[in-house]
Amino acid sequence: MNRRKFVRHCGLLGGLLLVANAAALEATLDWDRETVLSMPVKGVVTRLEVRPGDKVARGALMVQLDQRPFRNRIDALEAKLGKLEAVLAEARRELERAEELYDRTVLSEHELQLKKNDFIAARADYEAARAELTAARLAREYSNLRAPFALRVLAREVEIGQTVVADLRPTPVLRVAAEDTLLAVAEVDVEQAAKLTLDQELIVTIGNLRRTGQLVAVAPLGGEKPGRYRIAVRLPRKGADWLAGQKADIRLP
Repeated sequence: MNRRKFVRHCGLLGGLLLVANAAALEATLDWDRETVLSMPVKGVVTRLEVRPGDKVARGALMVQLDQRPFRNRIDALEAKLGKLEAVLAEARRELERAEELYDRTVLSEHELQLKKNDFIAARADYEAARAELTAARLAREYSNLRAPFALRVLAREVEIGQTVVADLRPTPVLRVAAEDTLLAVAEVDVEQAAKLTLDQELIVTIGNLRRTGQLVAVAPLGGEKPGRYRIAVRLPRKGADWLAGQKADIRLP
């Protein structure tokens, strides 16, 4: 009797192991938020602060263009703005004097209107120059490529001395991916995909480490794999030095 119970118990455990193994999905780690960074201004690369494989904190300088053209442009516009500020101040004083003379009936309405027009034109020139200066300062800021988020550099597409353009097809500068997260990517069939929902939490095992991740993609593969879906689970690194290409297991519900 005890022997029969033992055999039945072993059979039950074996069945549970088969179910557990069936629910473990083989996956591969991939980079998260992989993207190519470019620069919205043109210039010559003079500084390269990163190499492929570097981990970069958010806001850190990675690439810089020659600063001289940007500084020269700003200096010229600051001088122009100072001149136009003086012209505007003089136009304002002339208008105030004209209004005073008009109130005393010494100045005609036509002459007063001319002074108003002069003031309006001076103010428009001043505001246009101020907008130009703001744009020039923004261009200088854009000439320094800084990390938009904590990232890892995957590839460097430019070298010192190379000209970066920003017209119809901006020059690729760096290929990067998120440093704080990775994706566990796997294929499932349509029945498995139907049981999953975006933002669902799933457990992923890499080596002897286990992480709870968030399902961020369920997309049909199509082509030569009808009825197959690609799923991606976003995982926090939490200090683990994982790399794209490593094997993982996703535990399906």
